[in-house]
Amino acid sequence: AADTQEENIHQLSKQGIGVNLRPNKKFEEEIYMQLNSLLNNTQARRKMSIKGRNIYDGLGADRVISKIK
Repeated sequence: AADTQEENIHQLSKQGIGVNLRPNKKFEEEIYMQLNSLLNNTQARRKMSIKGRNIYDGLGADRVISKIK
């Protein structure tokens, strides 16, 4: 499962929807830097949001429920 999650994270990052933060010795610093960068860059957050909405519609659970019924 971890390999699958790593691939998912890689793809999201590659598509500009997320940020791939890999645990390392400076992990806390890296998280701080990435969050600070996003907090100070409205345009980058907007682009990530739009790209995410274009790929994920948020209706996956509804589709599963409709198949079960």
